[in-house]
Amino acid sequence: MTASAATLDEQLVQLVHDARSFDIRSFESTSAANAMGGLALGVEQLVTKAIALADQVLDHYEGDISEPDVDDFPFAKPTAGASSNESMTFYQGIDELMSNHGEARVADIAFLASTELHQKLATLRRLHEGMVGWEVVGECGSALRRVVNSLTALEVVLCEVEGLEPRLTYATELSRSLQVRRQYRLLRQAIGDEPAEHEIRRRLRRIGTRIAMLIGHEIYPNLRVHDRSQIRKLQERILDWLMCDGETGACLLEGQRLWQDFDGFAGLIHQVSRRQELEEHDSVLLTRLMSRPQEALADAFREEGAALEGLDDELDTLIDQSAPDPAELRRVLERVLASFSPRSGSMESTLPAW
Repeated sequence: MTASAATLDEQLVQLVHDARSFDIRSFESTSAANAMGGLALGVEQLVTKAIALADQVLDHYEGDISEPDVDDFPFAKPTAGASSNESMTFYQGIDELMSNHGEARVADIAFLASTELHQKLATLRRLHEGMVGWEVVGECGSALRRVVNSLTALEVVLCEVEGLEPRLTYATELSRSLQVRRQYRLLRQAIGDEPAEHEIRRRLRRIGTRIAMLIGHEIYPNLRVHDRSQIRKLQERILDWLMCDGETGACLLEGQRLWQDFDGFAGLIHQVSRRQELEEHDSVLLTRLMSRPQEALADAFREEGAALEGLDDELDTLIDQSAPDPAELRRVLERVLASFSPRSGSMESTLPAW
């Protein structure tokens, strides 16, 4: 079994590498027709291979199976911004299986991967050139994330069961969301408060630099499609604006309007903390910190507080301090914790769900 498992491991690693090699970013400003020709076909072929491999792993650990028919998933239809609210049950299911023990996890994850990827394959096959380009890119990105996350989990547990050294590292949905929130905090910091006229050009350059860094960051594909679309549009506007004469009244007025649009966007991305896994994480961590006695609070916050970065501006200021005042820290923690609903553990807000 070990030799066969080693072969399966090689194939899992290679397919994850192939999925990560797709440059989604290069298609984000293109038409649906170009995305269909240069991206969607390749992603469909990759997903087909991933399904076959997941079924092979399942067969190896559980016996003969029958391949599901893609047509059995009639509700797998492309929708605008599909990856802006991905099926949390899939990611939660993978995370839960990763925390279990025993050989059965291999077959369980393989089955979950195969079932989910069949649905994604059905969606990919319904894409067409009449759609908005971002819809095609979003669905392809969503499918690639499913391949990477499920096959990475499968490789890790297979190696644990077989005594092999895993070559992939599994990241939970929570860890990815924490990274997204940290990057959004950096972008919001770059946007800052309203600049004076003589500061507009420097401020917009700073924002443009931060956007370029965000787009190049490994976490960027995990941003929801709507956010990536807005970031790209705002980036284009900055580049266009930098071409104008910054000393003219019209140019200054346009620069102020552009910053105001960024300020509005900063408020929207601050709502990343409304992701279910972040709400649950933050509520538990805040409660645990508040249970500490006053003399131990600062030390506990230094150890764990970084995981709250991006949740609250005042709290971020304390995170950046090497020795926050314990009384001030408790006051801020109490205020932030009070914003969570005691019944649901969610932050109170009238905004639509993330």
